[in-house]
Amino acid sequence: MEDLINRGAVSEFYEDSHIRDFYLDVLHSFVLLAARDKKTAESDLQHPIDKKSIFDVTNSSNEAFIFLVLVNNVDGWNERIKDGCASRSKKCVGRWTKIIKNPEDTKNHGRLTNCSGWSDEGLAFYKNCKIFFASLRDHESHEEYKEDAITYYFNNYEAPRLKNAKNNSRKRQRASAARAHEDAPDYAEMQGWA
Repeated sequence: MEDLINRGAVSEFYEDSHIRDFYLDVLHSFVLLAARDKKTAESDLQHPIDKKSIFDVTNSSNEAFIFLVLVNNVDGWNERIKDGCASRSKKCVGRWTKIIKNPEDTKNHGRLTNCSGWSDEGLAFYKNCKIFFASLRDHESHEEYKEDAITYYFNNYEAPRLKNAKNNSRKRQRASAARAHEDAPDYAEMQGWA
């Protein structure tokens, strides 16, 4: 995906079904978290009549920033998992946000020169991401991809939630049916208590 973004290969993205499926997973797992109001966005995705796609509740800037963060950090996350240290660490492990220790640098202490904390390569990749994801939405195949996103959300999020609710309802019905055969409590002996 990173290569497609750097080359601006939107048509190749739409031609590869594995990348499209992978990206739907990224959208729903991470980009939804960048929506302005996640609760409203989720209710729009679940609306029974007027279903919206993830593309309607987020924008291309959300996609660009989240993908920048993912690509920046994936190597560090993989390294921590490989070392068996999956816990949080204060060590900055990002590709474009690393703190580089230089003995001659006494003033900046290895900090990046950009006030954003991103290196020039990271900022260039972010610019490429913004262009790519805006172009992705302008492509002729995007309307069909929006329909795929609605189907993906239903199959992977809404259907399991509805199935879970149905199973919980059945459990309540069985529990209440089991209690229906029990005799009602008799409090007659408590009349003389007061």
